[in-house]
Amino acid sequence: SSDAIEARPDLAALVAEFDLAKYSPSTARFDDAELGAINARLLQQLPFSDVAARLKALGFDGIDAAFWEAVRPNLKTIPEISVWYTIARTPLQPTITDAELTTKAAELLTDLQHYTGWLEAVKTATGRKGKALFMPLRLALTGMEHGPELPVLLPLLGLERAKARLTGQAA
Repeated sequence: SSDAIEARPDLAALVAEFDLAKYSPSTARFDDAELGAINARLLQQLPFSDVAARLKALGFDGIDAAFWEAVRPNLKTIPEISVWYTIARTPLQPTITDAELTTKAAELLTDLQHYTGWLEAVKTATGRKGKALFMPLRLALTGMEHGPELPVLLPLLGLERAKARLTGQAA
């Protein structure tokens, strides 16, 4: 078909758009990478109610709607949620690349509701900004250079776990 390849939320939506006159007799082209990208876009739009049973069947009983909403923009497949489940819910040895920054960040972290204020306080106290500010915090908290935005991720970690990781402790 000459139609753009787009994800559809269900088979009924696909059937409603189907028109045999749009299709040519030439051989269909299958692109695994394109299928993966479509799957990721569709998955990232799904509400928790649509994936809750699958997550439970995969053994992720502790995942709730807030957790799903926080990590789904970083998923390409449902099983990838195990990466963020492990980061958020199990002990992790943090990667400390700037101990002065992360120690000060731990001292200044008093709650998880005022991320912008906390970040400004860390910035002021350390003189770091941009990547020199964000990357050491992300690595200490998650051990990864990418992932959910820190204001969304911090509540999943919890205050004590976040503070411990910022000071270099496995938590």
